[in-house]
Amino acid sequence: MSRNLIQRPRFFIDFPQYWRTKGIFSKAQYGYNDHIDNDRDEPIDPTLFGLEFNNQFETTAPAGEEVFDVRIWLNGDSETGTSYYNSSPMEAVNELNQINYCAIFGHNFNTENLVVIPKVFRGQESSTSVTAISADNLEEVFNCNLIKPGDLNDNYCSPIHNGTSIFKFNGWKSELTETDATGQTVGAVQALRLVFRKKDGSNFTGNEIISFSGVSFGRTYTLPRSPDLKTSIAYDYGIKSQQSIDGTTFEQIDWLEPKKLPTGLPAFYVNDNYEPNLDYNTNYLQGEDRNMITATGRRTWTMKFTALANTDVFPGNRMESFYADSIESGSETNGGYDAAEFVEKNSIKYFNKNISTDTSLYSMLLNRTLGGSLPMIYQSFTDASGYGDNNSGEFALVKLGSRGLQFNIQSFNTYNVGLTVRESW
Repeated sequence: MSRNLIQRPRFFIDFPQYWRTKGIFSKAQYGYNDHIDNDRDEPIDPTLFGLEFNNQFETTAPAGEEVFDVRIWLNGDSETGTSYYNSSPMEAVNELNQINYCAIFGHNFNTENLVVIPKVFRGQESSTSVTAISADNLEEVFNCNLIKPGDLNDNYCSPIHNGTSIFKFNGWKSELTETDATGQTVGAVQALRLVFRKKDGSNFTGNEIISFSGVSFGRTYTLPRSPDLKTSIAYDYGIKSQQSIDGTTFEQIDWLEPKKLPTGLPAFYVNDNYEPNLDYNTNYLQGEDRNMITATGRRTWTMKFTALANTDVFPGNRMESFYADSIESGSETNGGYDAAEFVEKNSIKYFNKNISTDTSLYSMLLNRTLGGSLPMIYQSFTDASGYGDNNSGEFALVKLGSRGLQFNIQSFNTYNVGLTVRESW
């Protein structure tokens, strides 16, 4: 919210960075026209997926093609071809079923009249064909109109300005696995893709330049309630003073402003070409002209949340396995579990979530960030209906602060939680 108001903070937890550390991110490529074909695919820097912003991706769209995409392979090796059409680990399917947002940084899509949508490749065993499955129910968060290019049925994100765009979505339009007549899995998801098209649905002419600084896929996490009144925000510059022998004082500022994109612009920037004191139609201002004066200071938010339910704070199952039959019947609630956390199959008890599919505070803010070492997107205000203050100045790239997360038991099944987040430099 404007002027640093804080209510039910929301985080956008990036998955590709986490995948690379866990070994399920095989490689990154770009390709076109819904094909898995080594003659059409080229490798790209895998750090373009995430929140690192080391390089600017730029290429020319393929003339005569309808679709261009950048993609993450979650398993296998594209050089072996058929390995992509065999059954994939269900971990990859579970991971993609958790994703509900996409953020694209430092792009030029408005200038080039491009629209985007997330899709996945679902492979078929012993086949060279794939099914492309689209994200469902797109919803704008920041700098994104929803349109249907040409005669297509899917909504695509159409950026209003160049810069950064964020949108949410609700799952995928089809199941990410397939089964044969016996019920055995024969094909599963292979790649996560960001698909580009022309806004009018026409083919690329070969003159379009596709450029962006990074793509983040992941899941949003919103705190279950607003923090206590003892909440603070600090602006730190890391100023160090030193006095010379003649009495002159020198100031060193360690932290002036957040890291910028390879374009030289802030992460949550949009090039709107608007200036109140000029004729809007002149399009006088360009992005570079606004790069001289920016907000300064490194922000740190310190929050406390009282009496959070244990089910909001910690997972019932911290393991990758779902097995729960060793928990005696009738003792679930006494052990801090919720009866809804279990399912029975063939007279054997299982958890209905594991550490990969759990969405508790621990699972999202600690486990998915490797103890706070990986950056995430922070938004300080959302209300009970999920509305967020989507002003670009209210977003920040953050990591957990030096105190990170602290958990204190208040009473049986309730915790007091301290949370510190700091802008990532």
